[in-house]
Amino acid sequence: MKTFSGAGSIKALARECDAAGGRNLLLVTDPGVVRAGIVERVRAMVGGHVAAVFDAVPQDSGLGVVAAAAAAGRSAGADAVLSVGGGSVIDTGKGVSLMLGLDLPATALPGINHLRGRPAFHAVVPTTAGTGSEATDVAVLRDERTTAKVFVVDRLVVPDVAVLDPEMTLSLPPALTASTAFDALAHAIEAFTSRLANPATDLHALEAIRLIAACLPRALADGGDRAAREGLLVAAHLAGHAIAGARVGLVHAMSHALTARYGTPHGSANAVLLPHVARWNGAVPATHARFARIAVALAPGGGAEPPAGIDAAAEVAERVAALLAATGQPTTLAGLGVPAGAPEECAAGALADVSLLTNPRRPDGPGDIEALYRVAWR
Repeated sequence: MKTFSGAGSIKALARECDAAGGRNLLLVTDPGVVRAGIVERVRAMVGGHVAAVFDAVPQDSGLGVVAAAAAAGRSAGADAVLSVGGGSVIDTGKGVSLMLGLDLPATALPGINHLRGRPAFHAVVPTTAGTGSEATDVAVLRDERTTAKVFVVDRLVVPDVAVLDPEMTLSLPPALTASTAFDALAHAIEAFTSRLANPATDLHALEAIRLIAACLPRALADGGDRAAREGLLVAAHLAGHAIAGARVGLVHAMSHALTARYGTPHGSANAVLLPHVARWNGAVPATHARFARIAVALAPGGGAEPPAGIDAAAEVAERVAALLAATGQPTTLAGLGVPAGAPEECAAGALADVSLLTNPRRPDGPGDIEALYRVAWR
């Protein structure tokens, strides 16, 4: 994939569409991005390439939404996709690209490395700095028939072009700035402690953690701070690269279950769960040195490793919790509106989630996860 970054980098979009053969684009987005005026700004850059706009992507998109968007694209003669929005929009665009290029129904998309053919050209303009979906080989969608999360994991899912222009994120309100940044932070920390972590994913993950710790407070203090906004976009992108290689873990398994059952915002759920899961994963000796390096990246100005004998995972948990509290966002699941019965209702779903496979510590059963939910709920 090609990646363009920096203020004004949106100007590269038309050139890339021309280079790809003057595509007829289906622009996939959501109502909030339309209201913010971003869609019109992007359309002005790509001229007559846009054949149609599908702007009905919900916060928690699903296979039915992908099918509807693909149908709109086919009706308009679109042979390429332009996703302008956050993670739900980008994952929808990934599914549409596959449907248009491979001529498959949406229900055939979930699976791991099972796709064959060439997807439709797909360009992405993130308007939030969170999922890093523009860098990953995964699309996470909802199966509306079962309400469960389903995963499309394949190299064909990776977009062709990503444009990381901080101008596209300036209108993001503080609450969404914080929740999406914590989604990226969860990606980076889980990738760094993953069973599949390696030197390449480590570099991406640690830099993402450092950028979020440095840039999130600045972006919240001044939403027009373009340098901070760009730092968060780059952090989300790097964290996306990290999870593309190392995947995620228990935080995401638990968060997916909450989102599927109650519609809990993904980034906010990750933010609340992350400190508790970090402490729990810290019981694995192999994670001690890794949590010490995460603590350094989270500290203002880089800081120093926790002194010998200090529980590094607990230190990371405290620093993440302090960063969350400073944003003014809810710090408990109850504060997010999750009902008291959620721990029992969601534990089995989280235990079955594929994200758990790369977590450094394996739960003995649903009881371990239920206990973590209960601690986070209070």
